Amino acid sequence: MKVQKLLDAKEKTLHTASPENSLCEVMNQMLSEFISAVLIYDNDEFVGIISEKDILSICKVSERMTQLERKEIGVTGLKEKGLKELKVKQYMTLAEKMYTCTKDDTLEKLMEIMTEQKKRHIPVMEDGKVIGILSMRDTIKFLLDAARKDNKLLNDYISGGQS
Repeated sequence: MKVQKLLDAKEKTLHTASPENSLCEVMNQMLSEFISAVLIYDNDEFVGIISEKDILSICKVSERMTQLERKEIGVTGLKEKGLKELKVKQYMTLAEKMYTCTKDDTLEKLMEIMTEQKKRHIPVMEDGKVIGILSMRDTIKFLLDAARKDNKLLNDYISGGQS
């Protein structure tokens, strides 16, 4: 089965933000739109992604590190600044470091990337542009719906179509 089938079955909206948005703005967007990742665009160019897991990690790393450790690796965090002051561009995963797929890839390949690389969100690319994003939740929902349809077909077949 191809990734295109999953794309066809889900909402077409791409949720985006700017690298200049604050982490607080992006968190509020995620909460209000009931999403767990936002694609980051700079002047109509896809430059990265940030997820709720990324933001939670920022909070945890900031809590555990001393001020000297943060300065040494160039991380400013919550102890120096609030989420309203920290910019997405400092913490997003850059597009060139992301795992992606195409609409012609198989569902198995998508699940393999998600599982082996521990990625919950995979952008779907075509001609260098993002045409969609698939989450682990999208994949599980699609597989569950397909299993339910298959189960119904088998039950109808076994019962002679009288369900």
